[in-house]
Amino acid sequence: MNHTPNYNLSQWESEDKVLRTDFNENNAKIDAAIRAVEDKKAEVSALRALEARVEQVAHTVPQMVFGSYSGDGKPSQYIELGFQPRALLVFRADGAVSFLFSRLHLNGGLAYPGQPIATSSNTGLELTESGFRVYYNDDEYVYCNAKDTFRYIAFV
Repeated sequence: MNHTPNYNLSQWESEDKVLRTDFNENNAKIDAAIRAVEDKKAEVSALRALEARVEQVAHTVPQMVFGSYSGDGKPSQYIELGFQPRALLVFRADGAVSFLFSRLHLNGGLAYPGQPIATSSNTGLELTESGFRVYYNDDEYVYCNAKDTFRYIAFV
């Protein structure tokens, strides 16, 4: 008796005696091969569903833009981003956002559209249509545009 090259299935010659056990072995091999194909198809289908879900979630996770600017000590300075952030976190290069000495010193913080970083009477930073504006006012302890390096994280 001969066998097929791929699955080793029985192939009878005219003089071979045909046995039921040979058919059962062949059927078991065919069944296992079909099951393996079905399992692979299920894996591929699950992988495609997972890829689609990852793609869907990727659009809901906010992207971030990291950057820095140098304060120039002038009353205000505009920082162009090319988009209005959904949120913006600003802090001095040393990590400070504010500190309390005899009065609150405003060096940064978290701003949203329509919700600037501000003391009770002065704005330190506000978002614009395509970036943000920072302010400096030594008399009012607003230092978001002080002569210092500032870092930011803008949420797209």
